[in-house]
Amino acid sequence: MYDFEGVLKDIKDKGLYRELRSVEASQGTYTVIDGRKMLILSSNNYLGLCDDSRLKNAAIEAIRKYGVGAGGSRLTCGNFVLHRELEERLAGFKEAEGCIVFGSGYAANIGTISGIADKSWVIFCDRLNHASIVDGIRLSGAKLVVYKHCDMEDLESKIVRYHTGKSLIVTDGVFSMDGDMRR
Repeated sequence: MYDFEGVLKDIKDKGLYRELRSVEASQGTYTVIDGRKMLILSSNNYLGLCDDSRLKNAAIEAIRKYGVGAGGSRLTCGNFVLHRELEERLAGFKEAEGCIVFGSGYAANIGTISGIADKSWVIFCDRLNHASIVDGIRLSGAKLVVYKHCDMEDLESKIVRYHTGKSLIVTDGVFSMDGDMRR
């Protein structure tokens, strides 16, 4: 029989046990967590949009018009005119033929990579890429080849060794665990 209690105790003893903390205010540079004002250094709110009054007002108006849920996936019954308008505006801004918006970065990575590649592909992946990129590669069935972090010589040697036809190099723009930026 597996000793869940023992494993949990070991995790706690090593200081690796994590608990959900209650965020009690919007996330900006600071927020309130468990009753204390805290500096946020781990948020994805890079652009400070979580508390932008224009976005909050637009969200309130959208809720009044469309409700609080799509009622299903976009493919079945949840593709609102708002989705299409946003994608058209983003495509225009980027001067692109089209655009698709995902609900999160995780969904974008697994959806895009697994939608492009299949088991006939080789995908070269930086060792410190976000887990969502690795998950997308695994879902695609492509051969995963990991290269040393930001090491173009290692990448080149692996391309020479493993490239067989259809391939893709996938890397983060900003590496989430250490803040490294691809140059």
